[in-house]
Amino acid sequence: MNCIFGEDAFQTDIRWKRTFAHSDRAFSNTSDQLLLYGSKVDVNANIQFYRFKDEIGVYRLVVLTGPKVSSGESGATWHGYTPGDFGRGWSVPKTGGYAKWIEENFIPNYRSVKGILTRLDLLEENGFIHHKAGGAPRLKWYLKPSSIRLSTAL
Repeated sequence: MNCIFGEDAFQTDIRWKRTFAHSDRAFSNTSDQLLLYGSKVDVNANIQFYRFKDEIGVYRLVVLTGPKVSSGESGATWHGYTPGDFGRGWSVPKTGGYAKWIEENFIPNYRSVKGILTRLDLLEENGFIHHKAGGAPRLKWYLKPSSIRLSTAL
């Protein structure tokens, strides 16, 4: 398969052992194996979750809280919502590819900003926060942000 598709196209293999052999031969197969070859899977390929669109592009809504409250501003109230009341804490992007994209295209020095609430304010000022009546604010996560290059901030 590597000769046909190339080693770089190998993604994964799936193996399982049968509970009994399906043959009358002495040395029959007792397992099966599937090989998956193809191009690299795009993590943004699941387009069904990207149901919203604005002037920047297509996006999905992502929860801005994590499963626990840590010290500092993590459980603090912001715009009337207190994640600490639900045993959760703010989880605002600060590192990684999405934070880098935000910094490069919209909010200069975004990743060096101190304070969760300050980053939330900056994200809101630049149109990255979606507020739902009676619910937690959500982050707009754009489809394939690395392919979007804007010359001016919103």
